[in-house]
Amino acid sequence: MVSFQSPQDSNVLVVPEEIRNYITCISTNDTLKITFDNLKLKEKYYPEDDLEDSCYVVSGVNMRLNTRSADIVSNLNFIDFEIEGIKTDHIKVNAYNSTTIKSCEAETLTSFRQKRFRMEDSIVKTFDLDLNLLSSWDITNCFIEKENLRGKGYHHVSLPRTEAEEMVWYPEDKNSSLVLTLYGDTAKVVFNK
Repeated sequence: MVSFQSPQDSNVLVVPEEIRNYITCISTNDTLKITFDNLKLKEKYYPEDDLEDSCYVVSGVNMRLNTRSADIVSNLNFIDFEIEGIKTDHIKVNAYNSTTIKSCEAETLTSFRQKRFRMEDSIVKTFDLDLNLLSSWDITNCFIEKENLRGKGYHHVSLPRTEAEEMVWYPEDKNSSLVLTLYGDTAKVVFNK
């Protein structure tokens, strides 16, 4: 494993040594940009492939970033994120594939462009979830004060009453619909005008 440490010593990125030569890390103020060199990965793992725009899969690679905040933007498929043990004002995840939040506390948690989302043992005051690309999500042993769901098109949501204190639906166009199935305890449904 190879470590990159910020000048303030509060943020540390740990990556496997085998991929060190295929990534570039640039830290500017509060932003860490990690870039993968697709051409070098191709030369190493797929030298016989003549296609320039191919997607190259390198599995079993884990990177760990120790930090006090999380604002993730990723345009790469097949990259999963796990955020664990952060206590902060805001966690924001804008990434394909899946994200797991474990043992975190945040005033707001925003997630969009996710295929799968999972949250465990966490406390969140406001949870904003974009349903447009989401195929599944699971909330286990969490306290969520307010859950804001948004999307366009048709969405079906099944959840236990205990998932959030309050849930609000924000349709993105006039044809958007949400079918909600609540399990468990008594629930109060309020329609705002």
